[in-house]
Amino acid sequence: MRTVLRHTTTTPFTSGCRLATGRSAILHTVERFKPDIVLMPCYVPDGVIRPVQHAGVEIVFYRLDQWMRPDEADITRRLAKKPGRAMLIVIHYFGWRQPTEHLSLVVRARGGILFEDCAHCLPGPAGVGQDGDVVLYSLNKFLPVADGAILASRNPALDLSITEHLVPLPRNVIGAYQAHLEANGRIAAADHKREADAIGRAHDDSKSAYEVYYDHINSDMSPREQSAQSRAIEAMTDFAMMSARRACFAHILDRCLLRDRVWREDARFAYPIRCNGKRREIDTALYREGFMAATLTERWDHVQPQFAIETDFYDDHLLLPMGESVTADDTITMAKVLEGFA
Repeated sequence: MRTVLRHTTTTPFTSGCRLATGRSAILHTVERFKPDIVLMPCYVPDGVIRPVQHAGVEIVFYRLDQWMRPDEADITRRLAKKPGRAMLIVIHYFGWRQPTEHLSLVVRARGGILFEDCAHCLPGPAGVGQDGDVVLYSLNKFLPVADGAILASRNPALDLSITEHLVPLPRNVIGAYQAHLEANGRIAAADHKREADAIGRAHDDSKSAYEVYYDHINSDMSPREQSAQSRAIEAMTDFAMMSARRACFAHILDRCLLRDRVWREDARFAYPIRCNGKRREIDTALYREGFMAATLTERWDHVQPQFAIETDFYDDHLLLPMGESVTADDTITMAKVLEGFA
């Protein structure tokens, strides 16, 4: 029956908090839940591994399938070998919607929880974060902010709220991140054909400033509040529009590439491609047209040799930009570059 009355359509959140960094949010969850083991994919950033190690909890890596989705059979086998309750971390790489509904049932049957890492997803749009006991979003993957992790729990027995007063990250740490953003802005504004040296200097400045920020958040994972500036920028952001725009560009690329290099068009953070052994050549060709591709390799280098699918992706992928400065014409140009390597 259609009605103007408010009603729930999904399992509601029961508690949550806002913190400065994702790693402090993960540590907070681990300390509240106290799992015996934490299962996660080995293609994972330091920011997921470090807080679990800090808490002294055993990490068990599970396999991904050829579509970079959790291998449910492997997860079930590894759970069967380990007593105690588990925290299962699923990463929605690049915004891809991972199959989590049945996984949530599998881990809950063991008294465990499903933790959905939605750091590569925009808050709000449906499709991700619907099955997890705990869901995490990270604002600085999309917005020019130094901090902003949104953590929420659907499990009434797992209260993630924080009542004590928190303080933001130190000013020098936020300042370092701002310097990192400023250097990135110089890269974005530069003419790639005439200002190669300036781009190189800005890249070095960006990396140096980020290291200052990273060293702090990696060593001090105590809970900090989201800064006032981050809250203000978030409040003025239209996440639905951002998601729709990025979905449009992903669709264009997907159609242009005829699915020969990508699996699913629901990417939001960046558009991943497989390079078929020509990563350096493709990267160079894209740069000549004014596009700086990226990789998730630095600080993601936890893949072990026996994980063949993950190793192949780690060694052979590139990420195409799809942020707010990218246009529809840009996506077509990038697709034409890639067609030369088909």
